[in-house]
Amino acid sequence: MKITVGKKIWGCLWLLLLVVLGVGWVSLDTTARLTEAARWSVHTHDVQNRLGELLSAVQDIESGQRGFVITGQEPFLQPFENGRRQMEETIPLLRRLISDNPEQLRNLDRVEQAARNRLTEAQTRIDARRRDGFEAAQKLIVSDTGRQAMLEFRAAIKVMLDIESQLLEQRNATKDDSIRLANVAVTGGALLASVIVLLSGLFWSTNIVAPLREITATAERIGKGDLTNDIAATDRSDEVGSLNNTFRAMTKGLR
Repeated sequence: MKITVGKKIWGCLWLLLLVVLGVGWVSLDTTARLTEAARWSVHTHDVQNRLGELLSAVQDIESGQRGFVITGQEPFLQPFENGRRQMEETIPLLRRLISDNPEQLRNLDRVEQAARNRLTEAQTRIDARRRDGFEAAQKLIVSDTGRQAMLEFRAAIKVMLDIESQLLEQRNATKDDSIRLANVAVTGGALLASVIVLLSGLFWSTNIVAPLREITATAERIGKGDLTNDIAATDRSDEVGSLNNTFRAMTKGLR
């Protein structure tokens, strides 16, 4: 089959183009993966922050209740009120954030129940302090139900935090894998493209430029009247081979 010089050149260019397109596709795919992994990492951090806010809110409820029981003064209830308000705002936000994760939604149900149990215990002691005085509230504290409610809340929220930490590790690992793939693709693609360019240059130099240089030199000698040098015959079927054999026949004809 006759393969022309143009086809050889275009073959090298197409091969180089395929490498560039391959690297570009891998880069785009990797960028998309990195963007998605980064988005989920931000999402996980947001969930962790909200869980931290919920924990802080329940702690404020506990400290505000304790301060009021000890002093009986209403200003000491400010942390309790702030914590209750923060709790009511944070739980719905958390539920929306983890709406794609059924396991975490079930865990949030347990966290919410434990938080509301602690809130109920605190409110009961506050009411007892207001109604019956310090000794009545103290008896409720000694019953240890409030501490148990807080322990249950902390255990439930720890489960959610542990799961989010695991998800963050997985998403960071995915992000790291995507970065490694991008580095390999870009580096490998650059090396492969360099090899193709070098091999193409070597091919063009030996198969096109060198024969044309020899034919040009012979033509210059013929132009000066020197017909003593022969051009070697070639079995190439492309344009360079045709040109070579034509000059060979012309040289013989001029003799």
